[in-house]
Amino acid sequence: MSALEYKEGFLFLVSYKDGSAGAEQKKIDYVIETINRYMQDCVIGVSSSNSLLDCGNAISQAITAVNSHSIKNSSVIYYNNLGIVRLLKLFSGHKELDLFYSDILGPILEFDQKTNQSNLFETMDCFIQNGRDFRKTAKALFLHENTIRYRVAKVQELVAPKCSSDDVLEDLSIAIKIYKLRKAEKMV
Repeated sequence: MSALEYKEGFLFLVSYKDGSAGAEQKKIDYVIETINRYMQDCVIGVSSSNSLLDCGNAISQAITAVNSHSIKNSSVIYYNNLGIVRLLKLFSGHKELDLFYSDILGPILEFDQKTNQSNLFETMDCFIQNGRDFRKTAKALFLHENTIRYRVAKVQELVAPKCSSDDVLEDLSIAIKIYKLRKAEKMV
């Protein structure tokens, strides 16, 4: 095991004698527990299993996992559990990704800016995080369920002309992930 200073944190490289999945996870759990014992409130990114010859890829994966903290809302993020974020990260800075982001979120952010009180973006972020459940979202935002329903309908109305998909909320979910990735990249 090696620990190196990296930017505003540390990079831990862990190798295994026993390559079984159980032994690897046990060692990873031990390292995470040890880090959390001495460094509270830190974010830990865990790469997929890589050979030592491919440690550059492992480092890149761990950094991607850490940068996805705002999307996953967890202090420990496994690269293998990032889902579509892994693909979005590959296209970071690509013109088409930026256009998609602007087409979907632009009308919502513009509406929020004009009205100064609608909070459509915040509502949709919470709505998606709560599995598209109106009741859970209303509870999380301390609003009436009908307010959430109105806001979701308003977002669908604003975004529908820009969506090629039948599922506006899926496109919106992806655009919010892009937004959070961009925000995290600016912080790094």
